[in-house]
Amino acid sequence: MTKTSPFFVCKLQDIQYADIDYMERQLDFTLSPHFAGLPALVNKIREEGMRFILILDPAISANETDYLAFTRALEKDVFIKWPNTDDIIYAKVWPDLPNVIVNDSLDWDTQVEIYRAYTAFPDFFRNSTTEWWTREIAEVYDNPRNASQSLKFDGIWIDMNEPSSFVNGAVGGCRNQELNFPPYVPL
Repeated sequence: MTKTSPFFVCKLQDIQYADIDYMERQLDFTLSPHFAGLPALVNKIREEGMRFILILDPAISANETDYLAFTRALEKDVFIKWPNTDDIIYAKVWPDLPNVIVNDSLDWDTQVEIYRAYTAFPDFFRNSTTEWWTREIAEVYDNPRNASQSLKFDGIWIDMNEPSSFVNGAVGGCRNQELNFPPYVPL
């Protein structure tokens, strides 16, 4: 439907969103085998005038053996590091560790401690990070290794765009112990 007035033109469209489940184990820039038909669905709905939005959570798993996004991020030196070192600050968010089955009977904190992978956060104040991020997104759109897995999205929903962690701060806490136990508790 198009509405016209002297001041604006607005076209309303249907939009389909995909949450993190389309990814392989919630690894950014991947497609789960369970969603192998998603690229064809995206193409179909776009042909019908709808739009498609993908989610990304910029927490990159560091516990993988063959994860190009992490490997290329290391090569480009894009991750947030501890001050005055080359040590990456790790947290735990998504995904779970590879090849595990989560015991859902355990409480949330125990599940996070046992089953979540270490993740690293891109430092978007670096030009190299912007270049890396742009490349990874472009490869989701036009997959150079398997064109049938290209996701022709119309927009990206960047969720948890701040460094979020399911553990208190970084894995292992802050290196400055005083910061782990401040003299007051923020409300």
